[in-house]
Amino acid sequence: MNINLSRILKLILDDRKQTKWGKDLGIPISSNSRLFKDGTLPADKYLTKIMHSENVSLNALFGNSDAPFIVHRTIDSSETFQFIKPHLEDEAWDIHIISGAEYPIIVLSTLAEDGDGFKYTPIEVVCGPADIATANLFKGLKVMHKALPKDEANELATGYKGTYYLFGKTTLLDAVEVNHSEIMDIFRREATKNAQTLKRIMQIIDDTMAEEKSNLSAEDRRKLVSELYFYAVEEGLGSGDISENLVSSMMRVI
Repeated sequence: MNINLSRILKLILDDRKQTKWGKDLGIPISSNSRLFKDGTLPADKYLTKIMHSENVSLNALFGNSDAPFIVHRTIDSSETFQFIKPHLEDEAWDIHIISGAEYPIIVLSTLAEDGDGFKYTPIEVVCGPADIATANLFKGLKVMHKALPKDEANELATGYKGTYYLFGKTTLLDAVEVNHSEIMDIFRREATKNAQTLKRIMQIIDDTMAEEKSNLSAEDRRKLVSELYFYAVEEGLGSGDISENLVSSMMRVI
């Protein structure tokens, strides 16, 4: 079996038994056994069930990703707003704001049922700066807040914890409802943590682009800022640790 897939499956299962997990998803016993024995993926319909019910990426199921769970990471408050707004316009979601990571984690969840009668909890997870525009989207809606230990919050923010951790365990059972003013307090408190690092990264990128006469598109620049920022956060780098050499080397692979 692909060693990375074996590790991914363990992260997905958490403390669940593989036989019951497969049965709940409707995966045939033989297919479920092969999945955990030699990494043979089940039929597409079961892959879809896994992806939707666990918030897992297809890349992860093919063993091509370090983190199995999907997190939309943003680098500015407008990007967070643009991600959240259409979701709230399309359907009703339960809303949780989780603090403890480098920026607020916003989790949208709902209940769904597929054509086979399989019931699951689809979620959207976004981590990044948020401001009054996003807070205003939540006016009139029930919003719950939970502060997590830093290590758990960071694992959630970087895709190492998923749907089961949030809703299959007791993680959010003691979340408390927050009003608009409290939401703004949470957003302000989290926003100050890494502002200097982000500012430093953007400045070095612009300086390096000018020096190297780079023709990076606006979208590629945004990707580079995001990659560097979250690399710095995960490695514990401060604003003074970001070098032009690091930026230049990452520009070459964008």
